[in-house]
Amino acid sequence: MKTYSIVLIIAVIALFTSCKPENDDYYINQVNDNQPTSIMEYFDFYKTQCDAEFMIQSTKSTYSEPSFSAMASIKGNQFPKGLCVDGQNALKSQNYYYSKSVDKSFSNFHNDDFIIDPKDLYGKQFQINNLVNDVSLKSLRELGDTTIYFPQLISVHFENLQDGKVVAGSRIVWNNDANNENGIVIAVEYVPSSQSDSEIASENPNHLIFGTTVADNGSYTVTSSDLSYFPTGAYVHIYVGRAACETVVGPNNYLYKISAYTLFVDGLIING
Repeated sequence: MKTYSIVLIIAVIALFTSCKPENDDYYINQVNDNQPTSIMEYFDFYKTQCDAEFMIQSTKSTYSEPSFSAMASIKGNQFPKGLCVDGQNALKSQNYYYSKSVDKSFSNFHNDDFIIDPKDLYGKQFQINNLVNDVSLKSLRELGDTTIYFPQLISVHFENLQDGKVVAGSRIVWNNDANNENGIVIAVEYVPSSQSDSEIASENPNHLIFGTTVADNGSYTVTSSDLSYFPTGAYVHIYVGRAACETVVGPNNYLYKISAYTLFVDGLIING
């Protein structure tokens, strides 16, 4: 089976904190047709090839406030385009690095690089040509109606745990976003090297991810089928997130991609 890192899944979103395994023992579960989107469609958010890109992401856990980061890239050896809100730069100017192998320039931004509060960017709809710090792009009238909705920051808690462990019937609960049409990605990751029980790690040496998508309705109830992919007593990372991505054609026929991700991640033990 082809391998994907968690960051590619959601691109699950900021998917963002896991490393790509060296073998092909990753498992990604496809979803049913009646769900709002497939996990591979979320993957497509990330893998879309483009000439210029801006991406913002937030990551939080149960006991932490959201942390924010952003990335900008553009084809060739030149400054990537930044982010503008109401005509003002939203990020401090950064040096960029040029990758000759892919012929692209990149800038990375972190919490302290935001001029405005990044929390204020989420849960809002923007016109694409008012977001990109590029005079030539903003002057293209035909882009004026192209919009993107940055979904609300996600907040998650767990209910019906058994002695603090995940069992069938446990609930993953989040703040639903009625304006998010892309659904929610839920992913569970098992990493053998993260196990405190060496017997579990030795008997289950494969790095696994189970992923699914559900409607953004505020909760998901864990089933015994969900837990069957992982060994009983295993420590796993649970990711819950939502995302948005839009592409437009700009100056020089460059394909611009703008995306926003919000991700929750925490570690729990499975008691299947």
